[in-house]
Amino acid sequence: MDREGFGADRRRLINRLLSESFAWYLGYRSRSSASYVLVKIYDDMNEVGPWIALGLDTHELDSLLQRIINKSQQKPIEITCPLTNHQVINIMKRRGFHQINEGRLMFFKRVTRIGQSDAIVAYGFLDKG
Repeated sequence: MDREGFGADRRRLINRLLSESFAWYLGYRSRSSASYVLVKIYDDMNEVGPWIALGLDTHELDSLLQRIINKSQQKPIEITCPLTNHQVINIMKRRGFHQINEGRLMFFKRVTRIGQSDAIVAYGFLDKG
């Protein structure tokens, strides 16, 4: 799913984070939808992403977000999500999240489409910098 959403095979990096206990993983699959989310663990907060959702409805996304909130045990949560994913933005707002910053995707010389942007719920630590 990560390759489908982001357009690259980052399996080695994700596996390393999981094997060294820097993150935890949550997966979901139904007949018509699938999702995975990785949550990076810090001492004072959790950072959500990457998070890919293929075909999830609002209820399914909200349910996954509630599981993330529950597992975070009162730690602050950071989520970097695309402003174009209005379904996710609305769910975040209803759950009490608020926007702190706004980022930009930047390309050199020409626009390159990588992955499937409408499947991206959260970019996460792997995609910033």
